[in-house]
Formats: sequence, structure tokens, C-alpha cells
Amino acid sequence: MKIFAGQNDGLLEEYRLYHRDEDGRVVSQNDDALSALRYGVMMLRHARTSGWKANFHRQIDYPNLGIEKLVHALYALATGAGDVQKRLGTAALCFCPARPEDIPYEDLRRTFAGIKDDLAFEPAKGSEGSIAATLQITDDEDVRAIARRIVFRLR
Repeated sequence: MKIFAGQNDGLLEEYRLYHRDEDGRVVSQNDDALSALRYGVMMLRHARTSGWKANFHRQIDYPNLGIEKLVHALYALATGAGDVQKRLGTAALCFCPARPEDIPYEDLRRTFAGIKDDLAFEPAKGSEGSIAATLQITDDEDVRAIARRIVFRLR
């Protein structure tokens, strides 16, 4: 690091006055510029290049995210508590964040899109989402049919 004379006289004067006491401890009097310089040097390890934000906020690809979400949904259907309608609601919360393009297989992608449409055709009402609204008006037979599509498609 270079400190040029004539432009940083205060810093250089503080450096000349910098000293330790009899016990070897640094005397912290009139050392504001030196402290700022020390903090600046210590923070260099946290410095970022100009393009770091673009890399930090990039889209991360998870090649099997859709399949993983469908497996979670299947697990919720098979092991969840409550009746089929409650378990299907839990399963829907598992796989609805996934998008059809997250599923690498075309036939499974079509099935996934169809199940998602079956679960969200009713518009949202109040504070509940469209899935909860759809499940409230769907009878037990239709709920079982949707659950069977998930289970049999993923076997």
C-alpha cells in the first residue's frame, strides 16, 4: 500500500505519533485516520468485484426439482394424517411450487400439469389459495381420483 506525502498529512502525522505504553499496549489517542485505514484493510477480504450481484442473483438449476417435489407429494399422500382430502392438500403444497419445466420427462410433465390444473381450477377466496378453494368444493370421489393419478403415475 502506498501513502503519498502531501495529500494525507493527517494520516502520516498519526502514524508518526503512533506508539505503545510501558506495558506494550497501543495508545489509542488521535488515531482516527489510522483506525479507518485498519478497518479498510481488514475489510478487503470481503470486497466484491463489480459483477458479483449478477452472479449472486442468478437462477440456479435443480435438474430433479420437479421429481423431488412429486416424490414429497407421494410421501404426503401415503403417510400423512387425516382423510384423503387433507393429505391431498398437503401433497399439493409439496409439489405446487415446482413448475412443469422442472420435470425432465415429457409424459410426466403433462401429468404434472394436469394434476396442478385439477387442484387449482377454483379461484382463490379470501385468505385461502386456489388449492384450498378447489379442495373445499371437490367431492371425495374426485379427490381420490386425483390422488390415484399422483400415486399411479409415480410408481
